[in-house]
Amino acid sequence: MLLPMMGFTFALMVFGGLGSLVHIATTRVDPYSRSILLYSFSAFYAGLGAFTLSLGLLFLVEHGFGFLFGYLGGGLAGGLLGHRIATKRIRKLKIEL
Repeated sequence: MLLPMMGFTFALMVFGGLGSLVHIATTRVDPYSRSILLYSFSAFYAGLGAFTLSLGLLFLVEHGFGFLFGYLGGGLAGGLLGHRIATKRIRKLKIEL
């Protein structure tokens, strides 16, 4: 049960990180790569938030509920944070999707 959940967070971080790198590398050259910005930043920060908060609550609470609530809350908070960062970057670069 624990391994697929951790694998999902690592997959979110890997694919979100790769998408972010693609966007940063090709933002001036390819206008079609700009549409992946919201998804990649949200996925990266959702995976990062879920991983850190779930492990943090697991060690603090020492029950299974701490891991579960950390996983759900961290994923939601990280996704919202990633969306906010991506929206600020879009406004800064004046990108129209």
